[in-house]
Amino acid sequence: HVGDSLGQQFAQGFDATLLSDGKEGNRRVLAEYFYEGRVYSHNCLSVAAPVRGGGVSAYWRVTDLMSGANRRREAACAREDLQKKQRVGWSTEQSLSLVEQAVTEGMPVGAFDAAVLRIPHGWMSVRDVTRERIVEAINLAHENLGVETVVVTTLPLNNNVLDAADWRGVGEINEAIREIAASWSFDGPQGVKWVLVQEFGQITNQILYENAQHLGLANPHKAPNFSRRGWEQLVVDTLLKRLAWAKRKWPPSVAQVCADTPGPKEGAVDGFDCTRNRISTDGIHWCIETLGPRYAASIACLLGCVYNNGSKEIRKGRIIRSCERECNEQFMSIKSINKEWIESG
Repeated sequence: HVGDSLGQQFAQGFDATLLSDGKEGNRRVLAEYFYEGRVYSHNCLSVAAPVRGGGVSAYWRVTDLMSGANRRREAACAREDLQKKQRVGWSTEQSLSLVEQAVTEGMPVGAFDAAVLRIPHGWMSVRDVTRERIVEAINLAHENLGVETVVVTTLPLNNNVLDAADWRGVGEINEAIREIAASWSFDGPQGVKWVLVQEFGQITNQILYENAQHLGLANPHKAPNFSRRGWEQLVVDTLLKRLAWAKRKWPPSVAQVCADTPGPKEGAVDGFDCTRNRISTDGIHWCIETLGPRYAASIACLLGCVYNNGSKEIRKGRIIRSCERECNEQFMSIKSINKEWIESG
């Protein structure tokens, strides 16, 4: 997993899925930055190995899409400032820490099979996330990690979406991700062979709209056609209704963080708040206990589209895209999961 703190969240949840019970100690943090008072921190590099079935899962904190311009000779695991967009960049030294990490009988990891790329929106403004930057980051993932498959996650709503123009920009980025994946071609002996899309923005938007209906912010008897491309742009006013917090630069969406209708509350910011739900606590990070299982199942399904097909003849674009679509329809939507797939306990 390559990305910001959201990437770290879901990487940790993914690792928990891959590690057997009692094997949590197989996840090691290689680099970590502690903030003042050491109350909280962020991981910069982590490795989980061996996981069930063999193999390695890892996380690499990069708060800017990798590019030649932000490559550093040495990129420290250090404090970064979101408001000032001060980022430490990335370095080949960091990638070597992952691929050269000894895991089984002293053998190094070597090249990874796949990377999950999350675009760090917030750290990057909408206008800075271009098709060219995404493609460059995909290719650099291969050059530095050896991956042949890259899964790119579509962007969800968050409190960095300030208005309808920003939301349109997010929609355009997601369309660019889909277009890049659909048109990706591989001809040479080396490089990324497959680019797949994880429709994370789709499932979170559906959940938020359903919660908006529950809160009375939208017509409870009429919902958009979730299968229509761009439906979320038609309900922008509903999704962007925010808590009236004058003291916060980025107040969260009511549908994203509230379990009941906002109102006066003693001790709350500006005296106005709501009971929190199990979707998001702050309008940017997501509750892994709620979304983590579907996220992990989605990634496993998408990787299976490539690696569970033994014959190269089977790995044709049309078949891969059909599999990708089925994975997203099953796991990255509010469609019910087959109960036989759910473990008890």
